[in-house]
Amino acid sequence: MNKENGTLVLLTASWPYGRGETFLESEIPYLTNYFKKVYVLPMFADGSPRSFDDRITLWPPTPPSAAKPADFFRGIRHSHGMFLPEWKRSHQFPLSPYGLYLTARTLGIARRIENRIISEVTSLSTKTEVREPAASTSTDPERKDEAGQERIKNRRGMIYSYWMNQASIGAILAGKKLGWPVISRVHGGDLYTERYPGSFLPWHDWKVRNLNHLLPVSEFGQRYLQERYPDASSHIKIFRLGVREPAAYNTNQTNATHDGPNQEVPFHMASCSSVIPLKRVNRIMDTALALRKLWDSNPRFEKRQIHWTHIGHGAGWADLSKRIKNIDLPGLNIRLTGHMPNEQITSYYLRENVNLLVNYSTSEGIPVSIMEAFSCGIPAAAPHIGGIPEIINSSTGILFDPDTEPDKLAQLVDNAVQSEKLTKMGAAAKKKWKKEYHLETNYRRFMDFLSSILHS
Repeated sequence: MNKENGTLVLLTASWPYGRGETFLESEIPYLTNYFKKVYVLPMFADGSPRSFDDRITLWPPTPPSAAKPADFFRGIRHSHGMFLPEWKRSHQFPLSPYGLYLTARTLGIARRIENRIISEVTSLSTKTEVREPAASTSTDPERKDEAGQERIKNRRGMIYSYWMNQASIGAILAGKKLGWPVISRVHGGDLYTERYPGSFLPWHDWKVRNLNHLLPVSEFGQRYLQERYPDASSHIKIFRLGVREPAAYNTNQTNATHDGPNQEVPFHMASCSSVIPLKRVNRIMDTALALRKLWDSNPRFEKRQIHWTHIGHGAGWADLSKRIKNIDLPGLNIRLTGHMPNEQITSYYLRENVNLLVNYSTSEGIPVSIMEAFSCGIPAAAPHIGGIPEIINSSTGILFDPDTEPDKLAQLVDNAVQSEKLTKMGAAAKKKWKKEYHLETNYRRFMDFLSSILHS
């Protein structure tokens, strides 16, 4: 891509504010290298922003315009005919106050994002005009306005929403006015309507059909969309995420801890997610408890320590911590690290000789946490949901039914350890990562795609 021609508006949920969307940080350097200008507009902001690439210009959300009541009333007042038809589609219309609130606030956020993009891009065009005076000297206001709009449309630009959420609606509306293409990734919570009451996610169909390009991160997500929206299938294309290769480590030493009844080396399970109901972290803890009890009855494993580490924070943190404090089971060591910066996670896995990553979610795309484990040569156990079967199979880990109870999963883990399969699984996981989830390969391919759109 010729950087002299590229302007990108990137929409995030909150990045660089808060602690979320850390995986986006791996993509940012590629965007700043491919585009001359990158502007970031978060949907929400909480506290101060994290440090970020100085080649990025941040358009921070401006309170109180981002307040919930302001978004709600904006959605009704500035509907332009969009609100009522969508509200009528909501779950239990018109009896559900939640359906009313969700629809109105969604549109209010979209209008806020739309207006901000139009305002900022128009301002950029005006600044360009000051630096580079137009040839025309007309004083006719209408002709000036038309000339301004034409300058914006002639400016090579693109709007990229990292999620197919409320902001992506605003992106579509702004893109139509600017004449800019709008693309969006789509992951899990922004994709699967079944997660929501009455399977209602406002303007979901409209977003799918009005985005110029919709990019699911998994084959499962791609099939889900194409089966439901065959008329939009031509602009739905999979682009996987990826993670970096971790720092070099002693492969032989790490693999030696995976298999068999080595009483001297702890068996280390890890999990990495928000502590929220969707992630069912309590079930991972119950699996560790069940495995400890299983090994206590086996002379070959009774002296082998089990470590379980959970990385991540969330609304259920306090309850989880309280429950852990009441556990007194010799041979089981539990650690909750809380939030951990993304770049430190794989280093932790390798330094602490993690043997298995465990995921127990009820809904997923393809978890970045599993990609990270695979990049370290660590296999994973996870439920057969969403895009997980694309990354985990019998060669790379343990794939189980989402209704599997923790004691049954403990038996599956025990079988893998006793049959000494984990080492081979880890090697296969590393190959899987390198072939399909290597960060540089995937993001260079993605940048080439963005370049082709910008110059088409």
